This record gives sequence, C-alpha cells and structure tokens, in this order.
Amino acid sequence: LAKPFNKEQIKTLLDTIFSEEDKNEESEEIVEFNDIIPRDINSLKNNDIDVAGALEYFDDEKTYNEMLRSWLLSSPNKIIRLKEAINKDDIEQINTMIHNIESDAECFGFKKVEEEAVYYLEKANENDYKYIKENINKLIKLVENTQKLIEKYFDI
Repeated sequence: LAKPFNKEQIKTLLDTIFSEEDKNEESEEIVEFNDIIPRDINSLKNNDIDVAGALEYFDDEKTYNEMLRSWLLSSPNKIIRLKEAINKDDIEQINTMIHNIESDAECFGFKKVEEEAVYYLEKANENDYKYIKENINKLIKLVENTQKLIEKYFDI
C-alpha cells in the first residue's frame, strides 16, 4: 500500500493480519471501547507521539482514533506472540512480530518504538538473535508504555 492510506485500505490490512478467532474475541470489547471519547489529541503530541506524521496515513483525526483503538486492543497479542517466538527460537516469527511492531509504530507516530524496532530489525538482518533475545525487553517495555499512554488518552 502506498501512503497515505485510506480507511478502507487500513481496515483490509488489519483484517489480513488478525485471524477470525482474534476478531471474535475482541468484538465484545470493541463495542464498549468505541463509546469512549478520547482526550485532546495534544496529550499525545505532548508525549512525543508524531500525530502530524500519523495523520498523513489516515484521512482524519476520527479515523486515527478508530485505528488507535484497534491497535490498543491488538498490541497485547502481538507482544504475547513475540515472547512466544523468542521462547521457541522461531526466527521467522520473531522477524514478523518485530516488523509488525515497527509498522504500527510508524503509522501511529510512535517514534521511540519505531526507532527501537528498526534497530532490532537490523539485528535480525545481521542474524544476531542472541542480542535480540537478551535485549528484547527494552522494545517490549516501550510498547507497553505506549499502550499505557494510549489508555490514558482514551481515559481508560
């Protein structure tokens, strides 16, 4: 997909990423979560989220918020799958999950997460999985801190 993404392209992309089982599990949460009104978007800008850059991917702030909600629901599963891949030494899945995290971070303007994920992708290209296994918690912690920030943004 070429930048900027429209809402339908993003939805199609997310649909291909998540299995039907994941969507079914999340459907009840989404109903409640969609009723939540986000705080002022400046709260993200004030916490080093590149909202202006992120809005280049999305049609508008409303779409950004909708997709941000979806990310908030899906990101814990990505962290779980990354940890499982690390524990199983599944190099292909490690690469996939780090790339997913990096792509999400780029789209949503999570610059610190994006930079860290790019670094781990470079390590993966160097086949330095020992480094990744020993240090992946730094990336995981950045994602978890970002999740907390977004939860605060949505006041949940």
